[in-house]
Amino acid sequence: MLGWLAVLTSLLAWAPSFMPGAMSVIGLLLSAAALLLSVFSVQVKDGRVANGFYYVTLCNVLIGAFVINDAMRLWQSLELPFNTKLFLYGFLVATVVLSYILIRWRAQLRRLPPS
Repeated sequence: MLGWLAVLTSLLAWAPSFMPGAMSVIGLLLSAAALLLSVFSVQVKDGRVANGFYYVTLCNVLIGAFVINDAMRLWQSLELPFNTKLFLYGFLVATVVLSYILIRWRAQLRRLPPS
């Protein structure tokens, strides 16, 4: 259930991403929240991610950021200062790395024997 909620949130975050200005930043924040939400839906079996909700959410977030988001897309984006774009891309990279670390940490916890 949590996985479907994360996928739906990442898709709904595309709507404000089309709007110029602060709405596109709100779309990015919703996408990042959906990605972190999808981490808690991951089931780890044999050290691998068993369900695909995380990967679907990750693809939705990356497509939303690089293709749809009005402030961050790779072509014809808004004219923003370089430091603002750098911060937004850094925030996205930090969110993706943090979600990956959390998944690996949860997988490591599953491998530990109960005490």
